[in-house]
Amino acid sequence: GDRPRRTGEGLGLHIVHSLTEELGGTVQVATRSCGGVEAEVRFPAQAAVSEIIPKTIAPVADLSGLRVLLAEDNPTNQMVASQMLRALNADVIIASDGVEALDRFDAEKVDLVVVDIEMPRLSGLDVIRAIRTRPDERAQVPIVALTAYAMREHRERISAAGANGLISKPIVSVEALGRALAGHAARAFPREAEVPDVDAAAASGPVIDQATFDALAE
Repeated sequence: GDRPRRTGEGLGLHIVHSLTEELGGTVQVATRSCGGVEAEVRFPAQAAVSEIIPKTIAPVADLSGLRVLLAEDNPTNQMVASQMLRALNADVIIASDGVEALDRFDAEKVDLVVVDIEMPRLSGLDVIRAIRTRPDERAQVPIVALTAYAMREHRERISAAGANGLISKPIVSVEALGRALAGHAARAFPREAEVPDVDAAAASGPVIDQATFDALAE
């Protein structure tokens, strides 16, 4: 209604506060005299961040032995996602855009690809298509897309490009990332004699529940 919103409210700021606190940081939001708001986000040193997540969150998936190619152009998202992957015991290879992602994929042994869809020089969709059209067995490496767009048409385009799964951004926790990657990681690097099929991997549960997704889609 007509009640003014207090500074610091809203879903976006709630997510920022949650992620920042998870990384051991702080957020201060203040109203500017000239209009608008000013937000100050403080994080501990990079070396300290890598220690915070493993100590405060028990991983729900173990990615030990997996080399994960993370293609993400946003420095903050890159830092958060890479630290979460390391908290899950993955060996992370970082690429800052689509062209670099394909170069690193060609040069390195990669078991799983996590790729942002919106990237400069070459989009995530083009990265997925390029990998899927390779003439060798590496064309079948599991690929999980990262996207801020979760509408049906976006999901269909990503699936048609050849992605095995999709994770909606922002990634809210290590647990959510672990759940989303568990089935794909098992297919990439099975630790048991039987590798879970796609349906079994999907049965591990979505990143968000169906009712929440339907509400967002509407």
